[in-house]
Amino acid sequence: MFWYAHSDLGWAGWIFMGLSMLAFWGIIGWAILGLVRPVGRAAIETPEQLLARRFAAGEIDTPAYRDAMEVLSSSARHTVGS
Repeated sequence: MFWYAHSDLGWAGWIFMGLSMLAFWGIIGWAILGLVRPVGRAAIETPEQLLARRFAAGEIDTPAYRDAMEVLSSSARHTVGS
């Protein structure tokens, strides 16, 4: 008998429900991207960061670190200058 009289909002209720659903799934997607994206970014290191990490861990000594940094900086200058 009163199938369409469940709410006093009428069409505004349907619009609100649709926007709420979009906001809900948007927040879920944003949260998933927030969890996944930093993992991918953390795995990529620049050559300088990799060299600094190896030096800090004691895998290479000071002369080797300085030589490698010199090679990296000269190759960067050579690439930019070309």
